[in-house]
Amino acid sequence: MLTCLDSGFNYTNQLDNSLLAQVGKVVSPIFKPIGFSWEIVLALLCGLFAKETTIGTITMLYGNSLSISMASLISLIVFFSLYSPCFIALACFNKESKWLGVKIFVKHTLFGYIGALFI
Repeated sequence: MLTCLDSGFNYTNQLDNSLLAQVGKVVSPIFKPIGFSWEIVLALLCGLFAKETTIGTITMLYGNSLSISMASLISLIVFFSLYSPCFIALACFNKESKWLGVKIFVKHTLFGYIGALFI
């Protein structure tokens, strides 16, 4: 639904103008040092809801024409492997122990970012 609405909550068929794209563009400067475009950031944000949606989102955005450098691709693989589990898993961790989900989110996302930064 967020891919079909623009910032004025009007229907749009252009992904660049959608609410989801706007979120990706706002967050993307944080990921510029590791070479991620706003589309990759958007896919990673979708992955927080379910990890398997990351690949589907990348496929939807790029199709068969993903053209990023080898270093960016390896950084993406490292970050994807290390960043936070999905929100459902974090909610389970949080239910078991207060603040554990938040700690895991921060720790794993930082590990992923630092690991990708070293590539």
